Amino acid sequence: MSEAAATASAPLLDINGARATIRLNRPKHLNRLQPDDLDELLRLFDRIEADPALRVLVLTGTGRAFSAGYDLGSIAERAANAQEQTAGSAFEVVVNRLEDLAIPTICRINGGVYGGSTDLALACDFRIGVDTCEMFMPAERLGLHYYRSGIARYVSRLLVLDLVDFHVLMARHPDLAHTIDAEAKRRAQENK
Repeated sequence: MSEAAATASAPLLDINGARATIRLNRPKHLNRLQPDDLDELLRLFDRIEADPALRVLVLTGTGRAFSAGYDLGSIAERAANAQEQTAGSAFEVVVNRLEDLAIPTICRINGGVYGGSTDLALACDFRIGVDTCEMFMPAERLGLHYYRSGIARYVSRLLVLDLVDFHVLMARHPDLAHTIDAEAKRRAQENK
């Protein structure tokens, strides 16, 4: 881990040739996103897209998790100020902007993907992860609703739609490796 990444901070941008890497950087809190991080991500996306030399964006986390999603403690703060955008809509704006970037995006999943960060990962064009990564979206269990574009991404980007629906709606941990393997075998049988 670099010296800059050793201290918690807003997302960090590193440019190496034609590759831009954004690193979520709050490892002690599993890279949980704060309200200011959403603004910073939008700023970084604009900067990346404005640079014609950049050809790909890699989004990753620092430490043992990709991200624990959005800081739920700040949702109440944002909701208390009726003039301000709600936390869910602010997060949705960031994720939709990531999905709409003009360059290819890769989510390098270095560990757990929880809450809203599942949508960040699914908004990328490609996802590459360690075999021990897990994805869990507990919004239902916490009494939060899913925003429309997020649930559409969740269902459309994973292979096993009926199981994904079940896991999302019941806020359960899917065994993705087993599920994907089983679905691949089922599809191979269908194509014989």
